[in-house]
Amino acid sequence: MNERTTRQPRPSFLTRDQLDELCEKIIFSFCMERYGQELTPIPTEALLELLDQHAQCIDQLAELPDGVNGVTLYYWDRKPDVKIDSRLTREHWRENRRRTTITHECSHAIQHAPLWSELGPQNPSEGPIAQSCRCEYTDETPNEYDDWMEWQARHMSGALLMPKSRVIRRASKVARDNMLHLPLKQGSQSGMYLLEHVVIAFHVSRDAARVRLRQLGLIA
Repeated sequence: MNERTTRQPRPSFLTRDQLDELCEKIIFSFCMERYGQELTPIPTEALLELLDQHAQCIDQLAELPDGVNGVTLYYWDRKPDVKIDSRLTREHWRENRRRTTITHECSHAIQHAPLWSELGPQNPSEGPIAQSCRCEYTDETPNEYDDWMEWQARHMSGALLMPKSRVIRRASKVARDNMLHLPLKQGSQSGMYLLEHVVIAFHVSRDAARVRLRQLGLIA
């Protein structure tokens, strides 16, 4: 959800495939540069390092309203500030949601902050020129409270946590080892078996894994 200003950046309409390719390059380059190898799952601290590359300041103990997990504040003359709800940091059982929030805000910082910067100054002494808020949406498609930036950030969040090629390799191995044929039926025993493999392999929630498997056509 974006706080509206009198000016809006030019939309950057990318397809799912383009976003998947972008995230694949980002994660591969980051892991190779920092660790010299691919990482699966990508550790939370590594995700924070990636976010730190693209943000001016990260507040992991922000007191945000109920239902808001993260906020990205855009500036015209510098990198954005990112706030992550303190409950995600302090309550360890919310680690999966924390990871998703980190990558969601990272997506805003990578893909959208430069678009706001391109607009140039507007009342620069008054602080940020816009903000994006990550709320607890249950639907992966835009609605009346959503827009193209949030749709992109949600897709990129899943693609950063679960890069396309790695998910396909994992699913193909599971199918091959168990003599299954992809796509698997969602909710079936074999579909749930694949889902659990992705949950464990990529350290994500079942909901996030289910959405990603559907996006990639691995469950139907």
